Amino acid sequence: MHSARYNEPNGQREGTGFLTNKQKVRSRNKTAIAVGILVAVLVVAAVAAILIWLFVFKDDTDPTLSSQRQASSQVFSGHMKLTDYTYDQKLEDTSSQEFSDLARQLEAQLKSHYQKDELLQQYYTKSVVTAFSEGVIAYYWSQFDIPPEDLEVVPEFSEERVLETLEAGIKETRTVPPSAIKIREITASLTDSRMARTPSARECFYTLEATENEDSFTSPGFPNAYPARSRCQWQIRASEENVISVDFPFFNIEDDCTERFLCRLRTPPLFYMVFTFMHFFRYCSEVSSLSLTSTTNELVVAFHSDESFTDKGFSAEYSAYDPQNPCPNQFACLSGLCISNDLKCDGWNDCGDMSDEVKCSKSLLLTFEFSCANGLCKPKLWICDRVNDCGDGSDEKACNCEDNEWRCGNGVCLPQDVACNGKQDCEDGSDEASCKTFPGMCSEFSFKCDNGQCVNKVNAECDRIDDCTDKSDEAHCDCGTRPYKLNRIVGGQNAELGEWPWQVSLHFMTNGHSCGASILSPKWLLSASHCFITNSQENRIPSNWQSYSGMQDQYKHDDVQRRTIRRIITHPDYNQMTFDYDIALLELNEPLVFGNSIQPICLPSSSHHFPAGMSCWITGWGAMREGGQAAQLLQKALVKIINDSVCNTVTEGQVTSRMLCSGFLSGGVDACQGDSGGPLACFEESGKWFQAGIVSWGEGCARRNKPGVYSRVTKLRGWIKKETGI
Repeated sequence: MHSARYNEPNGQREGTGFLTNKQKVRSRNKTAIAVGILVAVLVVAAVAAILIWLFVFKDDTDPTLSSQRQASSQVFSGHMKLTDYTYDQKLEDTSSQEFSDLARQLEAQLKSHYQKDELLQQYYTKSVVTAFSEGVIAYYWSQFDIPPEDLEVVPEFSEERVLETLEAGIKETRTVPPSAIKIREITASLTDSRMARTPSARECFYTLEATENEDSFTSPGFPNAYPARSRCQWQIRASEENVISVDFPFFNIEDDCTERFLCRLRTPPLFYMVFTFMHFFRYCSEVSSLSLTSTTNELVVAFHSDESFTDKGFSAEYSAYDPQNPCPNQFACLSGLCISNDLKCDGWNDCGDMSDEVKCSKSLLLTFEFSCANGLCKPKLWICDRVNDCGDGSDEKACNCEDNEWRCGNGVCLPQDVACNGKQDCEDGSDEASCKTFPGMCSEFSFKCDNGQCVNKVNAECDRIDDCTDKSDEAHCDCGTRPYKLNRIVGGQNAELGEWPWQVSLHFMTNGHSCGASILSPKWLLSASHCFITNSQENRIPSNWQSYSGMQDQYKHDDVQRRTIRRIITHPDYNQMTFDYDIALLELNEPLVFGNSIQPICLPSSSHHFPAGMSCWITGWGAMREGGQAAQLLQKALVKIINDSVCNTVTEGQVTSRMLCSGFLSGGVDACQGDSGGPLACFEESGKWFQAGIVSWGEGCARRNKPGVYSRVTKLRGWIKKETGI
């Protein structure tokens, strides 16, 4: 919503003058005019009020009205290698008849190929051949225009789909008459639509011929102001046996580089420079960073390209230091990093090589730190958490209770007689989780059969043993399996196709992936309330959401089942401030068809026990680092359930009984923005996968001592059954 302020000219009040009819206007006429003006003003005010309500407030209160959506243009560019075609030097001249004739034939072929795909042919606009080079290689781009009412199909316009369509068309044309132009190879890459220019364009479009002599070119208006909203292209050509070398002495742009292609680099003459390059090239993303050291104040970047791509770039960050004093007023790690002195001996591996956590004297240890037997120091929160944090096991020694004591799941020791007394003495209820001495006793930790019988056994459901006389504990176990497996999450790795068949991607309007969800049944999905209850009413409208099941790559929709949402049911007790009861159910308009890559996950009973230290998995397409971009490929990461006492401590008492913590207190692995609503899946000895949690909230992503917080499914199991019958 925009606000505006209106000012009167010259600082004077706005005035209106009325001309008299030769000075003969009578008093009653003045009164009539005044009344007329007043009525007119009231009418204008009423109309203005209606318009303001309609276009400003109505959009927020009436979910049926939303802001107009703009059409989308999807552009793909690439090159084609022609076979049995003699190269003509005249093809380098875009105004020649030879160029026009060959370009027209190839453009017609591209159009015919797109006609073979039902989706592509529906929105196809045009193809343009922009240049030829020896080989013979033709460079082109194709445009598809999607109107506002069809924007939900935008994610289906993937590079893979376009390329497969073109390659299929090329195979068919190999049987055409010899006189026809044959294409033996073609590429396609998603391109910024602003880069789509025709060869005849003369608006800031330049064709340069590289020669042996050094030449230069500048942007329009250099060194003064450049035209507003100008987009320029330079096509540089050279003969096949030569190499083009382009030097940019300055990348002069404004501070905000988000809408620019080049960023300014300025390095003062300091001692040593460390340059870090972050690559944004699509096919070089596995090289996330490269650090170099230079003794000069110059940065030279050499690019080598074997393919034709557009809209790519790089970013460089640099720092300077004096080799005699590399870390002034800081601690110098053996790895070369500089960290704050406060991070020395704080229990965390800030240097990356543990050099800040060795030789820690007791005087340096803080009150909340523990000294390992090997000299390392670790947070006291890690003592007796069933994880060997020290490396020598010293943090897990002396953690067992006496013979006459019962050890709770959170490590607390209580008298032995607290076990199976029908009362919850341990915070996590582990003293009542498995009570064979009282097989008929019913408590909140018992598994309740359909016939009312209680089974005091840890995780009795779906363990392939009939514990209930009516066998109801094994009646609903067609879930939690991964048929395909029979043959970035922060700190995670790419997931394989079909590895997490219950994972769902939720797309909001035309914004692409927004939240995750899990499959409970053919018509029900499980997600988080905070994905839908936001400041915008549009998030609560089911028709604004679409679900994608069986997806691994956000750009590949083969065998992916897309479903629209019929109903969004958020928990009535959901609290936007605390994220308590952060759970939501989604009913699909059309049921899913289960297969190798689409399966439901098992819901645990309310008595199901997920012990602290248990390894579980988080999955999703969320950001792979805090503040980063969403992942294209489904990410997975192994995390551990953190006991409730530690969880409550590190979150400063912000967790409720409907929440649980999972991750690593050391940080580095966590869910992040975009993973919300996704499942925390745990594998049981029975061979089934159960959903222990729903990605809910956290402080940042993968920060140390700030684990992820999840909605605890066992505490919300009754509500799920009431709403879905599952």
